[in-house]
Amino acid sequence: MVSRQAVELEKDGLIKRVKCSPNSKLLRLELTQRGMDIVKAGKRSKVVDELFSSLSTETRWQMESGLNQILEKLEEHNSVKN
Repeated sequence: MVSRQAVELEKDGLIKRVKCSPNSKLLRLELTQRGMDIVKAGKRSKVVDELFSSLSTETRWQMESGLNQILEKLEEHNSVKN
């Protein structure tokens, strides 16, 4: 089961296999830069969730709505620019 998961993570470019030593059959799994970026993003997401948990549901919805409007305008601006 673990090796199947490792293969999938490797295919997705999230981990890489590294020999422990040149003559060794043992492999070590390491995060790629992409894998590290995803881990960092997940940590930031947890912090954001904790910060927003103190707000009421209505306030969170209003903020999300406003941010989505800003993102839409930004996407429109970028598409006109390109």
